[in-house]
Parts: sequence; C-alpha cells; structure tokens
Amino acid sequence: MKKAKSRRGITVVEAAFISSVTVILGLVLVFLASGWAQVFMHDLGQKTDEHVQSFRSLLVAEAIKYAESGVEIRLRNVSKWNISLTIMEMEVLKDNKLIGRFPENIVMWKDEAASLLVPVDCERGRSMTARIKYTPTALSGKGLQPLVIEVNFTCPISNVPPTCNLPEEWALIDVVDLITTPSGEISQRYPFIWIRAPISSTAGDESISVRIHGQEGGFSSSFPMRLPSADQIPLKISSEGIKPPYSIVLDGSSYTPIPGNFVFGAFIEKDEIKAHVSGMTLLWRPEDKIAEGLIIELGTLAPGKYTLRVSVEDCNGGDLFTTPEDEEPSYSYTGDGKVWTLIYIRFPKEFKVTDIYAIKTSITREGS
Repeated sequence: MKKAKSRRGITVVEAAFISSVTVILGLVLVFLASGWAQVFMHDLGQKTDEHVQSFRSLLVAEAIKYAESGVEIRLRNVSKWNISLTIMEMEVLKDNKLIGRFPENIVMWKDEAASLLVPVDCERGRSMTARIKYTPTALSGKGLQPLVIEVNFTCPISNVPPTCNLPEEWALIDVVDLITTPSGEISQRYPFIWIRAPISSTAGDESISVRIHGQEGGFSSSFPMRLPSADQIPLKISSEGIKPPYSIVLDGSSYTPIPGNFVFGAFIEKDEIKAHVSGMTLLWRPEDKIAEGLIIELGTLAPGKYTLRVSVEDCNGGDLFTTPEDEEPSYSYTGDGKVWTLIYIRFPKEFKVTDIYAIKTSITREGS
C-alpha cells in the first residue's frame, strides 16, 4: 500500500510575516494614493478656480465714438465679484478678413472703463469688427484660452464733429409721447408718458425723474428705468389738473438724458384748446448718430389751418434748427374736427443727435 503524503500547514511565524508584509504594502499604497489624491485635488481645484474666474469675467462695449483720429471703443469691466481683467490683444477685421493685429496690456478693475482706439483707416460707410481678447488678470500669462468680445461698427458716412462734449454718463432719449385726449388734456384713463432710450453710456437699472408743467398744474416723480431700452417704456403719471402747453423736463439719477427738455406747444382760443402737440420722435442714423428730423404728433379739435414751428437747441442754448419762415406753410395742417396727424420735419443741415438738449414747439392758426 502507498503511504499518504503528509501536508504541512502555515506556521504561526509564516502567517505573522505574511500579515506584516500585507500591512506594509497596504500602508505604502494608501500613502501613494493619498499623495496622488492631494495632487489631483489641487490640480482640480486650480482648474475649477480658473473656470469660475473665467465664467464670472465679463467685458462689454458700452459706447463707440467716431473722431478724426479713428474709432474709439469704450469698454467696461462688468464682471461678477471683484475680478480684474487684462486686455491682451485686439484684432480688426474687414469683410471677415483680418487686416490688423494689435497687442495690448490694459488692466481694468471691476466697474472700471477704458477706451481702445482702433488704429486703422475707417472708410466711410464700411462695416468693420474689432475682436478684443481678454483674460482675468490673475490668470494672465498661464497660456489659457482668452475670452473674446466682438464689437461691430460702421464707419461714419458723415464726418460732422459734435458741438457738445458728451457727459461721462448719458442716455439718448428719442421718443417722448404723452397719452392725451382730443381736447389736449392728459388722459385720465391712460395717464402715461412713454419714453425710449435706445443707446446709453451705461447698461443696467437706473431711475429717471419726470417733471411736467402745464398752463395749469404740474407733476413730478421718479421712475425705475432699464438702460438702454429698445422699446418704449410707459411711466404712469398723475394727470389731474394739468393742461397744455406742456413743458417736460427729464433728469437721470447718475446720467444725463439727451435731450432732456421738451415743450409740447398748443393753440388755445377763449380758454379752449384747439390744437396741441402730444408726442415727439427723433429720427437719426445709427451708424454715425446724425439727426435727420422729427416726427411730431399733432391733435386738433377745431377746423383751421395750423402752423407748427419747431426749434432745436444744443447744450449751450445755441440754435441747431429753427423752422424757416418761408417754409412754415409746409408744416401747416388743415384740421377738420377731432383728428390726429403726424408731421415730419426734416433737418436741412447735419448735426449729431447727441447735440440736441432741447426741442420746443409752438402752434399758430391762420386768421387768429
């Protein structure tokens, strides 16, 4: 018979040795893993911080100024939180082709503005693009992909210089419209004045003060307003006891409305309103901000041949436009009862719409 082979088990010493080796290997792996994890978490935290800073960074173009020296773009750092931005480079494109690359090193703190001159010839009527590259200042020089803002502009058709220097903060007001009844009084059913500010030097929530003075009565109040506003904004006013002609004065909380003074003329006979102005719309060219004319809303209550006279003043009270006496009949209207009409008034000479600080109207009637 074959003898059975004996099987020897693991001794206590061998088991202790194997256990110690396993523990040591485990500790080494834990040490290596924890070190790798720290490095990984550090890199991940750094990358996350970079992405957060980039996400919170925002540069906007708030104004474009055309001058003989070229096109000046005003930029503002509107980043969330207190993040400094560095403008690194500007590229200029014409017809989607790169025509110039200009290095920059402009640091802008939060809410700070800076002007950037486009150093290329601006051909009249030519559309161009300024591609501005920037980055959070804390990440500058790290080789990260820059953030980009593109500013499209059209070179001015006209090279008319401005009469007035723009205030540091401003908003263009090109529509002022009162809701009035055919008798000329402000509507009590819809007591609103509509205002539009399509361009401004700043963007955000502001307030606007409105003062209305009539032949009798007046009103004054402030309203919240978003700048700029592509649509007309209705502001609810108190109409009780106010009668035309109306003087309307606008004022901003931290900016200058341009224009800010309006006179809505009226023709009154025997204490009865026969005709009145209830709205004004400024017409202007967006590419060079040249004023082209006015649309005046005229309401008449009684038949007659009415003549509308208009004067436009600049920031110093100087005359930009006055209705010529020999052309006044072209602005006349033959009323036939309670009717409304829109009258277009063309400006024969060119001037900047931002030079207009006051628009005044008056109405006369033939034979009165």
